Amino acid sequence: LLPIEMLLLPLLLLAVIGPTSFHLIQISTFANSTWTQNQGSGWLDDLQIHGWDSDSGTAIFLKPWSKGNFSDEEVAEMEELFRVYFIGFTLEVQDIVSEFQFECEYSPLNWGYSL
Repeated sequence: LLPIEMLLLPLLLLAVIGPTSFHLIQISTFANSTWTQNQGSGWLDDLQIHGWDSDSGTAIFLKPWSKGNFSDEEVAEMEELFRVYFIGFTLEVQDIVSEFQFECEYSPLNWGYSL
């Protein structure tokens, strides 16, 4: 292909195939004040191509091509950014939630049964 044709090919493909979207989804679970789990996924239109292993703090590439052209070092840098983000997000949410906490005395309910 000539250089100009190489530049026009992506535009032609975009016109034929249409735009593609990439979305990241984050699900954070706060079971109590000390336990949090963060899950993440990456989606190319309606196809999931990435996941997040919250135990190891690493990305999961679900398709052979989903790593793209990123080197191992670049992937490690992105994983570190996500780990820092998840830590900061968790601390921020816990800080805000702590403002709304109140003490509640627990007592078993008596349903009218006598022993």
